[in-house]
Amino acid sequence: MDKINTLFQQRSFQLLLFILGISLFNWPFLSILVGCSLRFSFWAIFSCWFFLVLLLIFLGRCLTGHTPPHSGKNRPQE
Repeated sequence: MDKINTLFQQRSFQLLLFILGISLFNWPFLSILVGCSLRFSFWAIFSCWFFLVLLLIFLGRCLTGHTPPHSGKNRPQE
């Protein structure tokens, strides 16, 4: 987990995610999906969007040092 934290905290990785997000949703890339069915186009765009949102969530947690409440670190002692 420490390797993922250090990866997400690097500015170059954050810049890579930004450029990836911009390039995936611009007009020339989306024009590739013109010949595909509407269902495939929807799932392709939604999958890319979902993946980027998950990366942003993990990035935010790594930068703030937030741990989920169900982890063993925050569990009260019984």
